[in-house]
Parts: sequence; C-alpha cells; structure tokens
Amino acid sequence: GELGCVACHAERARAGEARPTIEVAPAPDLLAVGARVQADYLAHLLADPLTVEAGTTMPDLLRDRSDADRAAAAMALAHYLRSFSAAGPATEPNDREAALRGREVFHAVGCVACHAPRDEQGVEVPLADSVPMAPLAEKYTLASLRAFLQQPQAARPAARMPDLPLSPSEAHEISHYLLQKASA
Repeated sequence: GELGCVACHAERARAGEARPTIEVAPAPDLLAVGARVQADYLAHLLADPLTVEAGTTMPDLLRDRSDADRAAAAMALAHYLRSFSAAGPATEPNDREAALRGREVFHAVGCVACHAPRDEQGVEVPLADSVPMAPLAEKYTLASLRAFLQQPQAARPAARMPDLPLSPSEAHEISHYLLQKASA
C-alpha cells in the first residue's frame, strides 16, 4: 500500500471481507511542488529518482528512455509541475546563530531519531539506521524547507514524515541547521 503497488496490481477482497485489506498511501501533493522544490532538483528527481533520493518510493518511470529523451521528458514534466505555482521558492541568507540553535532543536524534538545529524561544518554524519534525506540544499530553499517542516503532511500526505508540533521559530532554526553548508 505504501509503495502504491495496488494502484496497478489490484488486490482482491478475501472471502467475507467487503473490501481489500491494503490501504493505498496517498502520493505527495504536486499542486504546490513548484513553490516548494527548486527547479533543477525537480528535473533531476524526475530523470533519476532512485539516484537523487536514495530510498524513495517514487518509481523510475523514465528508465526505458535514452539519456537524451529521459532528460527532455524530465525537464518537460518539471516545467509542467512548476506551472501550477505562481512563483518558485523564495531565497534568503543562512543565519549561523539560527543554525546553531537548530542543531539543538533537531536533537531535542526527535529529528535525530530518524535522520542523521550534521557535523560542525554542516555535513551529514550518516548513522547505520538513519533515513537518508534528499540533498536538501539542492531541493529546498530556507523558506520552502521551513514551510515543509511546519506542515510535512500537506506536501506528503502518506505521513512517512511525522507532523511534529514545531513552532515557527523551531522550523526556522532547523531549516538553517539543515541548510547551513549550502550557504557557508
């Protein structure tokens, strides 16, 4: 259900059951993807999702195309998806003090239970069982990551990312922590 297999491979209801037992997880909301994800990242993700985001559940739908056709199709899809949003993600400079506070918040609110922390230079320190994050600096701006952290299920309703009750300042500080290397 989480991987969407039943979207193509229908499950039949068992004897005595009114409906199949596997619930289909909802896909990410693409209506605002252009306001949340940077253009180049979106095109790269569509061209090669398994390389760009290790562990993604997004299938590689363009895998049977030549490299040139794959790149062209991915760019066309990225432009189409971005057309749903009036503007791309806003940019702003990284705040070193907010990043330092963000490190503390990242640990205090429990992000580190699933995701690897960063070292003093902002480089991810992978843990054996941590859930990999996409290359965040390529994917998000500070503003779009902050918005995602405050309402992750608005973008990703399958709820693989929990909706932590982050205050606006906590989301602000965590986003600066996670993106500190990008503007260092």
